[in-house]
Amino acid sequence: RRAQAAEGAKGVDMSVAKRLIEAAERAEAAGEFAKALDSGRAAKRAVEIARRRARIEADLARAEARIDEVREAGIDTLASERNLELARKAAYEGAFEDVENLLARASLKALEGRQERHFKSLIERAAERIAHAKERGGDVSRAAEAHSKARKAASMGAYGEARRHTEAAVDLADDARKYSRAEAFLVTVQAEADAARKAGADLTEAREIVSQAREALRKGVYADVQKFAHLAGVAIREARRFAQAEVPIKIAEREVKKEERRGTEAARARQAVDAAAAALQERDFAKSRALAKEALELVRAASIL
Repeated sequence: RRAQAAEGAKGVDMSVAKRLIEAAERAEAAGEFAKALDSGRAAKRAVEIARRRARIEADLARAEARIDEVREAGIDTLASERNLELARKAAYEGAFEDVENLLARASLKALEGRQERHFKSLIERAAERIAHAKERGGDVSRAAEAHSKARKAASMGAYGEARRHTEAAVDLADDARKYSRAEAFLVTVQAEADAARKAGADLTEAREIVSQAREALRKGVYADVQKFAHLAGVAIREARRFAQAEVPIKIAEREVKKEERRGTEAARARQAVDAAAAALQERDFAKSRALAKEALELVRAASIL
């Protein structure tokens, strides 16, 4: 009765022991002392078996939870799962010694060691990604914070939380590196635009493309940032070439108008200037420069005449 009461208080199932104790009490009341003694001994044995079964079931539950945790961490647990399944079968059949042997073969301590090494490598890899992003000029403050949380969680054994923080640290570091690289494209194209603007280039088209690149950077679509930055660079260089090719035409135009105001016959020079302007609109820069030079020579000859 004392053994049954002590184990029952711990939540162990004592139903078999209770029935045997009741049978022993009935036999004692009927004067069948030998039968009562046998039932009492059987009841005590039932208590021991129930206690051992409860301990085995708790060990199985802990092993199952640990294997699930390790499996979620990305570690191979196939052998441990097979031994755990055999242990459950042995527990159902009452072969408790086999259960203990199979649980030992499940190598939970080895799994824990593998898990610890696995997370150590993950955290080190995340640190390398953060360092790489920092070298590329990325803002890695958020990634470093997530990495610190991952280290703390791993040291406390909270490997699921550590994995989430590690993945977040890697993603944030990669995003910072990509953002920095995309931003560098924008800085470069903006510098080109400033230089072209000072040279007198018309950057209306290029500004629209740069605006699209900035919007892509804000949304995090880094491939589009590079694409739009490239297109903007092409537009800027084209606008600069256009502005440079327009200079000799403007000079020739000014000279033609000056001679026309003087009453000089400059019809051929005017035709050459118009042809140069038409070639410029068609982006035939070599032809426009040649015609502008020809117009300038014609207007000078007309001035002499």
